[in-house]
Amino acid sequence: METKMTETEKLQRHAFELAAAFSIRLLLMEELPPEEAGAIVHPDGKRRGVVARLITDETSYVVVLHEMGHHLSPWGMLRGPLRVMPPTEASSATDRLRWIRLMVEEEMAAWDWAKHYALYWTAAMQQVHDYAYGTYLKEEARIADLVKLQEPPRNWKPKPAASLDDLVRSMGRK
Repeated sequence: METKMTETEKLQRHAFELAAAFSIRLLLMEELPPEEAGAIVHPDGKRRGVVARLITDETSYVVVLHEMGHHLSPWGMLRGPLRVMPPTEASSATDRLRWIRLMVEEEMAAWDWAKHYALYWTAAMQQVHDYAYGTYLKEEARIADLVKLQEPPRNWKPKPAASLDDLVRSMGRK
């Protein structure tokens, strides 16, 4: 007599079937916090993996699919192939904005992939998507505000000084 699979077992099986079909290794851990999940690439550049929490319901399932999407969507990992270096403390707000915008594109691509390949899409999965993707959008907005503060308005033009003396006076020097 064949036993009926639980819904969780179906989700686990589907995730492992996708991983096998696309040559991705899944490393699923019981105690890993969901926000620490990630798509990883071996230093040889040939082997790909996903580190995530063990699939126990549709929310942990969709996180695994999302991380697979980083590998499998054409836009899922833009920063590596483009050889864009992460911003440092010394980086300008504009450089940090470019970086986060690439991350937003990667996230959108990975979530689109997950939604396309999921067995189904639930309200709980949508909530995980909205929360996770929203964190990137909030950071993008925060950095965009910094860029606006640091850059002159687009229609701003420096007022030419009539003479060198006027320029020196405008700088507060005599």
